[in-house]
Formats: sequence, structure tokens, C-alpha cells
Amino acid sequence: MKKVSTLPRNHRPLWSGLGVHFAPEYAGNSNKPLHPTFNRRAAVKSGLAWLKLQRKYTIMKNTIKLPVPRKDLEFPLMKALEKRRTKRKWKDDSLSNQELSNLLWAACGITKAETKRSKSKRTTPSASNSQAIKIYVAMKKGLFLYDEKKHQMILILSKDIRENIGTQKMMRSAPVGLIYVSDYSKFKMYIAKNDNQKWFVSGTDTGFISQNVYLYCAAANLCTVILGLVDRDKLHKIMGLKEDEKVVYTQVVGKSLDET
Repeated sequence: MKKVSTLPRNHRPLWSGLGVHFAPEYAGNSNKPLHPTFNRRAAVKSGLAWLKLQRKYTIMKNTIKLPVPRKDLEFPLMKALEKRRTKRKWKDDSLSNQELSNLLWAACGITKAETKRSKSKRTTPSASNSQAIKIYVAMKKGLFLYDEKKHQMILILSKDIRENIGTQKMMRSAPVGLIYVSDYSKFKMYIAKNDNQKWFVSGTDTGFISQNVYLYCAAANLCTVILGLVDRDKLHKIMGLKEDEKVVYTQVVGKSLDET
């Protein structure tokens, strides 16, 4: 006679969670061995739940939740306009999460949440509110995508790509490199029917974001430079962008050598 394997009674909850169930005639008889039956539907459901939990853990592990941006900086706008400069020297120090939070929110953070009737609003304008410009953040610990709706940074690459931020060597030492990427698929308006028009609109919208970064850096005593000398094709490939995603400009940010 073929030997039938049995399972210990005290492991019943564990086996049931994996889709293994036991015949009812054995429920009240402690002298009889438990012969399992396999429930495929329960097993699939359990497996999907495990994969969902694992995916959620992976996302959390690869996400930097930024602190609430400080909007109460005591620095007059007119003074920021006066102090706005391109500064090409900085400290090697990394920016804190609070500084990154303030910087990215100033660049294109959400100022009004989306509703069923309207899209969200950002700190910078965009053509027909397309919000086509995305900001990638290159740092020593990797490349991140800024998710403005949840105000967090999502890890894209676990390697330092700052050496590709621009063709000028001096720019590669900056602690933070912002990469402005335009998503052409978001352009639905009549003023962006072809690639030339989309590139023009992308440059304009990126300019608004870059100026916000300049003004925040002036108020927070940070140094910044907008870069047009960029090997866009190479950077596009390294970042793994889609065909309709285009690198527009990059901008580096670092802490000022002057403490005042």
C-alpha cells in the first residue's frame, strides 16, 4: 500500500494559510493522522497577498519620505531676487532631507490638490497645466524621481550618475544634480503638435522651475548652476527613459562656501 504523508495538527494554521486544508472527518479525532487536501484558489490568493506585501515593502525600502517643507522662511522675495546668482563653487557636504524637501517643493511642489473636476496645481506654471516636467535627483547614493503628489523621492538607480550631469568637469562634484525631463506624452494642446513645439514648451516650463530653484537657493544660502551643456542622449540611456521622455536641462546645487 502506498504510504500517505501526514501533517502535524499544531501546524494547521500555517498550512491553511498556504491553501492546504484538512478533511472534516479528522477534525475531532486526535488519534487519526491529518491527510491534507490542496485548495488551488486559496493558494493563489495567499501567494498574491504575499507578492503584494513584498512589493509594498520594496517600494517603502526604496522611497525617501521627505519632511514637510518649511514655508515660513524669513527671507523677503525682493531680497531673493536681488541675491540670485549663478555660483560655481560649493562645499562637499550633502544636503539634508529638510533642505531637499524645501528645494523640491519650491521647484514644482503641489500647492493645490487635484479634485474630480481639476488637476493639481504646482508652484510653477506649465502649458495648459500639462505638468510635463519631471525632476530626477542625482546624488551619491543614487538616482531618485521626485513624486510631488506624495512629496517623496523614489529610487530609480542605485548608482552615482553625477559624472554625467554635464560636460563641464567642475559641475560633477556638486552634491545634488537636478535633471529636468519632459514627458512629451502629456502634451495634448494645440501649441505642441510637433517635436519642435514640444521642445520649445518644455524649455519654457523648465525655465520656470529653474528660476524657482534659483530663488530658493538665494534665500537658503545655497549655490546653483543651470546647465545646458549636457550629453542628453547618453544621459537618456543611463536613466532608462522612454522614447517620449526627453532630458531638457540639468541644474546642480550645493551648500555655499560663505556662511552668511
